[in-house]
Amino acid sequence: MVETSLKLVYSLALFGALSAAVLLGLLRGLDYYVYERLRFDNVVVVAISSTASIVFLGVVWIAMAVIDLVRSRGLRVHTYEVAVLLMLSVLLDATLKLIFRVPRPGLSGLVQPVSALMSVEYYSYPSGHATRAVALALYAGKRSSTAWSLAIYTWAFAVCLSRILLGVHWTSDVLGGFAAGLITLYASELLKDPLKKVLEALRLGFVLK
Repeated sequence: MVETSLKLVYSLALFGALSAAVLLGLLRGLDYYVYERLRFDNVVVVAISSTASIVFLGVVWIAMAVIDLVRSRGLRVHTYEVAVLLMLSVLLDATLKLIFRVPRPGLSGLVQPVSALMSVEYYSYPSGHATRAVALALYAGKRSSTAWSLAIYTWAFAVCLSRILLGVHWTSDVLGGFAAGLITLYASELLKDPLKKVLEALRLGFVLK
C-alpha cells in the first residue's frame, strides 16, 4: 500500500511537470514539428486507435462480465479491477480535459464547446486513449507471461502512436496520457478494496470469485 502510494505521488509529480510544460508552451515546438511531419491516416491506424476507445473496451468488459456470471455467478477479481480502472480513467480524462482546455490539432481555441460532453471531444490534453492503453497495459502486463507482456506493451505503444499519426492529438497530449495512465493504475489499486467494501455494504449482490 505504501509503495503504491509513493508510485502515485511520483506519477502525479510527473503529470504536474508535463502539464506545467504544456501550459508554459515549452513543448509547443515539439508538438508542431511532429504534427507536420508524422501523419499517416489509414484504416489500420484507425483500427489500432479504436481498440482503446471507451466504447470498444466497454464492450470487451461486458463480455468478460457475462462470461464470469455464466460460469460462476460472480465477477472475477480481475474483471472487477478492470472495471474500477476503466471508470477511473474516464472520470480522470474528462476532468483533466475540462481543467486544461487544450484544443485538439486543427481546432481553433476561439471556438468553445457548448456542453461538457462536447468539451471532452474538443479538448485534447491529456489523451484519453493513451491513458487507458497505458493503464491497462501495465495492469495486464505484470499479470502475464513475458511474451504476452511484450505483446500488451506493444499494443499500448501502437495506440499512443496512432493518436499522433491520425493528427487528433499533440505529442504532449500522449505524454500527458502516459502520466495519467500511471495515475489511473495506482489510484485504482488504492481504491479497489474500499470501493468493494462499499458495494458489499450496500447489499448490491456484489460477489467476487
